[in-house]
Amino acid sequence: MGVKGGEFLRRRFENRAILILTCRIVTPMFLGDAWQEAALRAAPFKGLLRYWWRVAAGSRVKDHKELLERETEFFGGGGEKAQKSLVRIWVEGEVESTKDVISKKENYVVHPEVDFCPKECLKENPTCRYKKKADCQKRHEISPFSYLGGMGLFYSDGFRVRRSYLAPGESFTLNMGVPEYLLEDNEEAEIFKTALLYFRAFGAVGSRSRNGWGSFQVEGIEPESCILKLKDGLKGSLPYWKDCFDKPHPHTLATDHEGKILLWKAEKFKSWQEALKFLAEVYIYVRTGYVPEEYNWPKKTKLDPDGTHNIAERHLLGFPLTNHPAVNVGWGKWSQKKNKYVPDARLASPLRFLVKKYSNIYKVFVLHLPYYLDPKLYSKSNEKVEWISKKQQIEIWQKVHERLDQAMQRAGINECL
Repeated sequence: MGVKGGEFLRRRFENRAILILTCRIVTPMFLGDAWQEAALRAAPFKGLLRYWWRVAAGSRVKDHKELLERETEFFGGGGEKAQKSLVRIWVEGEVESTKDVISKKENYVVHPEVDFCPKECLKENPTCRYKKKADCQKRHEISPFSYLGGMGLFYSDGFRVRRSYLAPGESFTLNMGVPEYLLEDNEEAEIFKTALLYFRAFGAVGSRSRNGWGSFQVEGIEPESCILKLKDGLKGSLPYWKDCFDKPHPHTLATDHEGKILLWKAEKFKSWQEALKFLAEVYIYVRTGYVPEEYNWPKKTKLDPDGTHNIAERHLLGFPLTNHPAVNVGWGKWSQKKNKYVPDARLASPLRFLVKKYSNIYKVFVLHLPYYLDPKLYSKSNEKVEWISKKQQIEIWQKVHERLDQAMQRAGINECL
């Protein structure tokens, strides 16, 4: 890259092309304006394209500093070397927003580490909550939607939303203005087309989009010449996943020892609610080893969630983690109000959940982007801390892969398009 001066301006303003993507929302999309009301905005989609550009370009650079430099040349940035983006994105369409209840309240899932009775149960048996050893069928039940969405999106019942969302089934048009050379045959074009492929395959935006919310489908793209067809060469160029712990950020898709991409699927759901409920059950299984009655998955031990003082196995799947603040690494702070340590850091999960719709059938996908959780970047403590080694991190993710293999099937990127 490194295009500067007049050549940079020529590329920016001459010979531009417009890509038109026809999109449809699959699961509730929690995109908000300044008042936290649902609004269709271009910025989150540009941020998503930028994220997948980093993944597409990450294996071609030596470190995150070079990646940032090349990303700034492409998408723009601030500071002393401020410049505008080569890519312009705008959205069109009247999309309905709503605050409708997500699902019927009987759509609960079981979480073995939850131990309280919901209000409906208390009405039937007011003393049940005090009988910890009582045979209460509801004490471990939670809403799958609040489990995937969190209390920031849902009220305590787990089905009523706190703010409006863009409704599933609504369609919109996403326009991208790009230099024509990005549609030709060169290194920059290859990176951009790969990023656009990932954008289409794994598209989800808004709050909790890594957990399946805000999934959308690209139903059409013009001109078709910008579509990157998946060839054996792309799959063959993906690294073995255990070799991806050389960098402390998501930088590539990866394969296992059999050459299978770290992508899993499950099919034949009748609604997006059923699809999200299944993803919640899979996530609970991955984290706790608990097997729902209707499935024949082998029972597993739970991923260690301890980490009151140091990070533990389950922290690799994302943070904050309720009741496990990892104080020694600076991920927790003391709360006078709650009289305990509470989480004070964020770590995005390397797992991404997606929901797609094909005709009247919904499918779910889970993608893993492996990278090294480096204490030099992720520890907030000024002192030397106990950390999970690179070898241990690989072993933990091996456990996650084994559980996903038990609960789901392997998939290819083309199945997400």
